[in-house]
Amino acid sequence: MISSLNITQLPKPVFEINKQRFTIGRRPSNNLAVSGEHAAIVQIGNDLIFEDGGSTNGTLLNGAQVEKKLLKDGDVIEIGKYHLRFFAGKTLAAQPDFEK
Repeated sequence: MISSLNITQLPKPVFEINKQRFTIGRRPSNNLAVSGEHAAIVQIGNDLIFEDGGSTNGTLLNGAQVEKKLLKDGDVIEIGKYHLRFFAGKTLAAQPDFEK
């Protein structure tokens, strides 16, 4: 199974993280539309890193405001009214691990 985000507030609730840079925002170029150009999930080695895109209202990860953070299974990303639960699975082609 590929890593994914589950968003129960949307008609299509499961989004696979199937790119090395998975973007979250309202613009057509984003992989998941919830807000302007809000955030990204970036694969570095075998790790997936959440990055806030400098959004006006910020982003919460497990209730705490973050700019950049290593994602772990079960983490909850909050963007406005949306709660995105991260499920760890396989990442794309493995590369050296990100230094933690």
